[in-house]
Amino acid sequence: MIQLSKVSPLLPETYIPWDDEPDSDTLFMPEKLVSLEGHKLWDTLSKSQQIEIGRLEVVQVMYSCAWIRTTVLYN
Repeated sequence: MIQLSKVSPLLPETYIPWDDEPDSDTLFMPEKLVSLEGHKLWDTLSKSQQIEIGRLEVVQVMYSCAWIRTTVLYN
């Protein structure tokens, strides 16, 4: 997997369509994977707040993966 990453890296600059605006109801990951889903606090949030939490959690996962890949590849 590390060798594949070196040969064919997945570059966020080209892979993610940064210029496209997401729809207001776009889920960034399945609700069952969001950390608060199933908690009583989840039910008090509006749909847009639930979507925003999912978006922020996806960004954190992507950042963590990029950091780990960078650490493994270049150290």
